[in-house]
Amino acid sequence: MRRRTWAAVVVAGIAGLAAGLYGWKAYQADWARRHPEAARIARYERIFDVAWKTVDEKYYDPKFDHARWRKIRDAYRPLVKAQPFEIALYINVLDNMLRQAGTSHVSVLPPPTPVITSNGGQVATAPRPKNESCLDAPNRSDFGFHFTEVRRRGGSFMLVDAVRRGSSAERLGIAPGDGLQKLATTNSRDGCPHATVILSRGGSSRQVEFDLERGERPAPQARADLPSGVRVLRFDAFDKASVAWLARNLADPPPRGMILDLRSNSGGLVTAQVEISSYFLEPGTNLGRSVARHSTRSSVTRQSSMRYDGPLVVLIGPTSASAAEITAYALRYHHRGRLVGAETAGAVLAARSYPLPGGGFVDVAVADYLTPDGRRLEGVGVKPDLPVAQTLEAVRAGRDLPLEAAERALLEGRWRP
Repeated sequence: MRRRTWAAVVVAGIAGLAAGLYGWKAYQADWARRHPEAARIARYERIFDVAWKTVDEKYYDPKFDHARWRKIRDAYRPLVKAQPFEIALYINVLDNMLRQAGTSHVSVLPPPTPVITSNGGQVATAPRPKNESCLDAPNRSDFGFHFTEVRRRGGSFMLVDAVRRGSSAERLGIAPGDGLQKLATTNSRDGCPHATVILSRGGSSRQVEFDLERGERPAPQARADLPSGVRVLRFDAFDKASVAWLARNLADPPPRGMILDLRSNSGGLVTAQVEISSYFLEPGTNLGRSVARHSTRSSVTRQSSMRYDGPLVVLIGPTSASAAEITAYALRYHHRGRLVGAETAGAVLAARSYPLPGGGFVDVAVADYLTPDGRRLEGVGVKPDLPVAQTLEAVRAGRDLPLEAAERALLEGRWRP
């Protein structure tokens, strides 16, 4: 009888707790309906507080200035109530606040594409695009053309240096040698990202617009076997697909050497970075170490079924970031290959995404990286052994000067750093 009595008490307690919780949520919903402005501000303040606290608790550096971070919170929190929409909260307040951290890999991502509805100016999630060919989240490589920084006397500017065949960019007349003045995206009526591009050539400017579809996205890897016997392998991310693709393309070594083109590689998975490095370095080779707030972890190459020991040159540039920088530095440090091109991005912190109320995310740097010889690359980048800048004249002539320099280094036997 006692067991039954206690069981009944427990069941009744759980039922009462559930009823109380349901009642509290119903009260909150009713209060929000009757006080929409106060509810909006409370929701935005909750998002702000969670984002700020996540950075305060998770940021990797044990020397992080928490007192300064509290002052930054006190400066930005009063701005929350003035934001009319959730996307404005992310852009005007959260993004600007996180920039004060002064480092890479600390940012916010708002909920799925926001649109302003007619029901009192509330923010809702845009419906799934009717056109299934739409790109969900465009990146630099999705516009059908590639651009690079060109330096001349008096400064530098962005220049289109390659256009993909069959792309909307080609159909609209975008060509190598066009100066890039503006590149922006918005959402079109059917939900597809819509690109607006302002170009200049010969003293005049023009604007072109087009929707970005999945067909615009280039292959993430590319192989080119040059007549000289040199092979060029380009891959734009350190992921499982690139690990497998590289293994296939290293299986039949080229006669005169290999060029790894990391100029458009923005990084990726640590596991992929270790596996790819293991294709070129002896097992157990030191790749550096990551330093978190309360721990340090070393990274070394593994035993791999695929090894390439031949001549190697690595192309790097301003958009080489994270794992691409770490790999390039390690290959040079261990005298495995020469670096050609331009200085890298200097963005190597390891980041993790944490959810925010309402569907957004905050990315926080959770670990720094130190090279095998103990150097920091964050904010510094990797400098090439052979600096080679692209020029306006070369682009208009269809030439790739850094690639040509890398090929010459291999053919002349100057590939070791």
